[in-house]
This record gives sequence, C-alpha cells and structure tokens, in this order.
Amino acid sequence: MKNQREMGIDNLRFAMVVLVITLHAAMTFMDYVPEWWYVINPKRSLGFTYLVIILDTFPMTVLFFLSGYYAPNSLMKRGKRSFILNKTIHIALPWMLGVLFIAPFFSRLTMSAYGYPSIPLISFYFNDFLGAFYQQAHYWFLGVLFLFFIIYACALPKKISFLILLPQG
Repeated sequence: MKNQREMGIDNLRFAMVVLVITLHAAMTFMDYVPEWWYVINPKRSLGFTYLVIILDTFPMTVLFFLSGYYAPNSLMKRGKRSFILNKTIHIALPWMLGVLFIAPFFSRLTMSAYGYPSIPLISFYFNDFLGAFYQQAHYWFLGVLFLFFIIYACALPKKISFLILLPQG
C-alpha cells in the first residue's frame, strides 16, 4: 500500500484540467475576447464571457496547490540537489522547449489573425518572436511552477525540515 494513489487528489486534478480546457475553449466565443487571443469566433455570447470570468479565478490556483501538496515529501525523500534536478528535468526543460520551439507558432498565429504580413518562419523567429511578439503561450505556468519549487527548496532551512513530513496514509 506504500505507492497507493490518492484518488481524490487525482480526480480533483482531472476536474481542474477539464475546467482549464473549458476556459480556453470558451474564450473563443466570449463577447469581449482579449485582443491577444488566437481564435475569435464571429458568433459571440455573454454567457461564455461569464463562464470565462468564473473559470479564470480558481482552476490554476488549485493545480498549483496540488503540485505543492507532494513537494514536502519529495524534497525530504530526494534531498535538495536531487529535488531541484528532478524539477529542472521535468518542469524547466519542457518549459524552455515549449517556449522556444512551440510558442513561436502561437505568436505567428496571433500576428496573422491581426493582419500582419506573413514572413518566413526563421525571419519571424529571430526578428519578431524574440522581440515584440515574444510570448510564452500556454507554457507560462511551467516557468512559474519551477520558480515556486526552487524558492521552496532554497528557502527551507534544515532545522525545520522535520516539520514538513506529511502523514503517509
């Protein structure tokens, strides 16, 4: 029973991911679409605007909380250096790869949606994406999460590390 999953946590995480996907889908149909959004449907609804307002407040906060739920035991089990290395491999590396190699396509899509002329991808990447049209797209949360884990690992003094052990069920 040592590696038994906590189904309630898994189900809550799944529900929050579904709500985040719903939020992003609803943004396309809301009455007041942000000017930076990628796809704007001509058929709009105030109902979707209200849905976005509601869903934009809590799912990512809950997901960040759930990510931090296991951090104390992971840090104690691995040690500071291994914990940071693990987070670098599993969070920072995908964040960097996504921002450098996938986010430019989102940025270019935004440019074309607003009528900017199409230019060769390599030229766009070095002149526009790494300049005025830089964005992290949907990878922003990985950078923030990685920063939270690094701050947590570095700020935790060894003297109180015994306090962070969570009871094992």
